[in-house]
Amino acid sequence: MSSNLRTDQKGTVATTDDSPEARLVRGLKQLTCFADAPDALIKAIVPVADLVAYNPNDTVIAMGQYDGSMCYGLIEGQARLMRAVNDTGDIDVSDISAGHVSGLATILAGSGHSREKISMVAATAIEIIILDAAALKSLCQTNLIACQHFMQYLAEEVVRLEAPSDGDVGPERRVFRQLMSLVRRRNDEYVIEEMPRHAVIAEAAGVTDRDAAAAIAGLLARQIAVRDYPGLVVRDVEALRSMAY
Repeated sequence: MSSNLRTDQKGTVATTDDSPEARLVRGLKQLTCFADAPDALIKAIVPVADLVAYNPNDTVIAMGQYDGSMCYGLIEGQARLMRAVNDTGDIDVSDISAGHVSGLATILAGSGHSREKISMVAATAIEIIILDAAALKSLCQTNLIACQHFMQYLAEEVVRLEAPSDGDVGPERRVFRQLMSLVRRRNDEYVIEEMPRHAVIAEAAGVTDRDAAAAIAGLLARQIAVRDYPGLVVRDVEALRSMAY
């Protein structure tokens, strides 16, 4: 990756509007982690960045293949991020939009965290800035501005994670999240191949058997899912996802 960025006498990044460098500069400033970054840091990052476009339903990161060697910043469109939350196969699914960054904290945390199980699929046409991990680490070691900026970024992430929750997730939503972790794609359908007993779902979701039964009955009543013994067919997976998250 190379760049021909020019700077004025004040060190401000100067590029033509439609040049690859200008698109990278604009894209980097769209990412939450670089929104307030000084121009000197943006200039230093551009040579280690690539801008890549994906079509809807393209796989950006396949589950199990993320090795911490890259950081992904979404600057246009929407994507779906899936994360394995434990060894039992539970999957946390979230829809992400422009500004979201995946993998930066993992890179900065070091190699011991590089085997995070995530996948990303384009929900719409998207553009992503991909940053090389080794180059970012080297930049932190040799560039004081980069080091200070990323230290502040990590500190803000810690503060955000330690902040009080907006409130407990209700029992119905906990059940729906558990069901989402069981959903699999089968041909053109989304299914739960074998539906666990209400008591099993309740225990996994941390709710009562009655809560689990009521939540599942509500899904069936609204035709969001239908029985397909021994499992379920989820007719409206987007509705279930929105109810879960």
